[in-house]
Amino acid sequence: MTSPSPSTNGKESHSNIYVKNLADHVNDSGLHQLFEEFGNIKTSCVMLDPATKCSRNFGFVKFDTRESALAAVCVRVAVCVAVWCSV
Repeated sequence: MTSPSPSTNGKESHSNIYVKNLADHVNDSGLHQLFEEFGNIKTSCVMLDPATKCSRNFGFVKFDTRESALAAVCVRVAVCVAVWCSV
């Protein structure tokens, strides 16, 4: 039997977002810059292949609040859909 995880009083709950299809040249700093307009970012990390140290073209951005993460997802998805639809 496992204990329930400690409550984060809702502040950090669901504040981590997954970002895929990153360009090969995007690094942690570039990922941070891409999302910083939506709120305070605690961490941003592009995942690297352990053998080659090259980008695996996805990463994670952790915001201070759920609201910031939600704003980022809503705006970035809308932009991606708009670009896709205009092609």
